[in-house]
Amino acid sequence: MTSSTLTPLPLAASAPAAAHAVFRLMRGLKHGTLNIQLPDGGTLNFGTAEGTELRAAIRLRNWNPCAAALKSGDIGFAESFIAGDWSTPDLTALLTLFIANRDEVESVIYGSWWGSLLYRAKHLFNRNSRRGSAKNIHAHYDLGNAFYRLWLDPTMNYSSAWFEGDHAGDLVQAQWAKVRRALTECGVQPGDRVLEIGCGWGAL
Repeated sequence: MTSSTLTPLPLAASAPAAAHAVFRLMRGLKHGTLNIQLPDGGTLNFGTAEGTELRAAIRLRNWNPCAAALKSGDIGFAESFIAGDWSTPDLTALLTLFIANRDEVESVIYGSWWGSLLYRAKHLFNRNSRRGSAKNIHAHYDLGNAFYRLWLDPTMNYSSAWFEGDHAGDLVQAQWAKVRRALTECGVQPGDRVLEIGCGWGAL
């Protein structure tokens, strides 16, 4: 069975400009099928009609995700998910489809010349010059320890844990396993002095 490209139905004129821009770019999806349920009750389908097992769906509760994606890219889209602006029955399938269509999805975020220009400008102003680094450090670390305690383990390790293949294991033990592995890989011996930057709050 050969695959064919889906042709989405026209979007209602009452939809915001951001939605029209996003869905116009989404027509470029080449792998899998994406079904989008719209806030007004309509449905759009993008991708290939046949010959694929890669299928995902999104339900938009409002139009905010479209503007968020154009304004803040993947971060904006993720934040709109946290806010409850959209949902999906299978987040893994959706992310898999986005990864398979990485170039096309990036065009949604940075596809227009002004979107690309805005993205580059934001990174230019946030670049790690001496002044920019100070600004980025303050924005990152001035959140306070209480914030990090909400989601880090008791060791306050800020880098990835090492589960040794057991992803259902305990996070604390996995963090200590990471520390032991790091010390072993570096050949650290009793009596050595270690300068650690970026792993967390000193557990290493």
